[in-house]
Amino acid sequence: KLKALSLSPGQTHLDALADDFRLAYDGGATDSGFDQRVRFYEAVFLTETGLKHLNTSWRGESEISPGYALLACARESLRLSFL
Repeated sequence: KLKALSLSPGQTHLDALADDFRLAYDGGATDSGFDQRVRFYEAVFLTETGLKHLNTSWRGESEISPGYALLACARESLRLSFL
């Protein structure tokens, strides 16, 4: 959710908080797949949220909609989950 909110104007600082939260939540876990799973579920959430925003573009919100930015962020999260 913090990644999605960080795409709003004036909220870019939340992106760093999202990474800090993930590291704090991890708590030094030794599971090597943890980060991959986090990135995958993050991508699913961002895609769902982006598509919801794009679905509202019929109301004339397409110029201000963060839908495309959310989808781009999801694509990047998914790419990172398979590195």
